[in-house]
Amino acid sequence: MYIGEGIKISKKRRKRFQKRAPEVIRKDLNYSNVIISEKKDEILNKYLPKTLPPGVRDLKAYSKKLSKPTGAHWNPETVFRNLVEPKVVTKTGTIIQPMDSDALMNVRKFSERKDIKKKLSQLIKVD
Repeated sequence: MYIGEGIKISKKRRKRFQKRAPEVIRKDLNYSNVIISEKKDEILNKYLPKTLPPGVRDLKAYSKKLSKPTGAHWNPETVFRNLVEPKVVTKTGTIIQPMDSDALMNVRKFSERKDIKKKLSQLIKVD
């Protein structure tokens, strides 16, 4: 809108066209001398898993598994070895043949069927 020289806009009209930002309720509103950064949540969200890893049935089991500390500082040495032990152990020097494409396609078809997925989830037990 073009305004000529000497024309003043009234306060009432000026308020009418001003847009105010929506009020944001801060987490640290009730705390004095505390500033809670709300940007950290946005930054950390990209590192959160979008789906559950294979072999985990529900979110409760997954969070329980993550809540256990696995470090050598919090667990005895024998328990730590069992926690970080790989599921598949091969002897040194053993040649592992790669999967062929036929076996890979069979695995994909097998995992797509819903009825087999249910049977597998019943057979596989999550710690």
